[in-house]
Amino acid sequence: YGADVVIVADRFSSDPETYSIKLPTHQLLWKTIIDEIKRSAQDYHSQVARKYLLRAQRCGVEIQDDKLRTFYTQLVRHYLGEAVLKDVYLQQLEKEGFDLKIWPWARLQRNITEAPAYWPESPVHHLFAGAIDDGEELNKLYNAGKIFLHISGLGYPDNYLLNGIAAGAFFLVKSHPNHRRKDGLSQYFKLNHDLITFDTPQDLCRKVDYYLQHEDERKQITETARQKLLENHSWKARAREMLTTLHTQLSP
Repeated sequence: YGADVVIVADRFSSDPETYSIKLPTHQLLWKTIIDEIKRSAQDYHSQVARKYLLRAQRCGVEIQDDKLRTFYTQLVRHYLGEAVLKDVYLQQLEKEGFDLKIWPWARLQRNITEAPAYWPESPVHHLFAGAIDDGEELNKLYNAGKIFLHISGLGYPDNYLLNGIAAGAFFLVKSHPNHRRKDGLSQYFKLNHDLITFDTPQDLCRKVDYYLQHEDERKQITETARQKLLENHSWKARAREMLTTLHTQLSP
């Protein structure tokens, strides 16, 4: 389970054939979109998927049908963007020589809308360590890994991140505009104090190197985030908030 850098994540397909995109012109468009996201991965998030599609279209492949345009936009927003982001950041870590392991979720997937793990298509697929399930095995991983990555095009906290922090794992999180919106990470933590974010692939590598070399600081940040989460954002705290809100609204 031990590694300097760990990511636990599914990966969507970046192969156009997976989505029945067989026209050579549309496959060219697909490749152009991938190149656009790679060029500025730190700026990509799901809300700008249409912008990336339009920028790719200007490279020579026009889509006249609005339904087709919507289809491509949805694919970029929900699938392609996430896959490319993971590839870009993990490739940079490997290039810099960090000890990196990838753990896809072990959930059985029945169809493409349920986020199958397409890691074999990834250029870093050889870093695959094995599938992992929620529960005791995941806790062992949280305890053994030094730095965990959270790379998302959505920008909101999920169970992987919050449960990991509660278990005492140190996370580096890809920055996102949603972090400072309602229900974003800044509502839970003081960013770059309780929880460290990164922008570019180079910024990620710099911070990985720094926190590997400064173990005491890494552990202090981890414990600060853990205590804040357990004190203010547990199920008990959420239940207390709901009861307080109900009492306020029902009081005469």
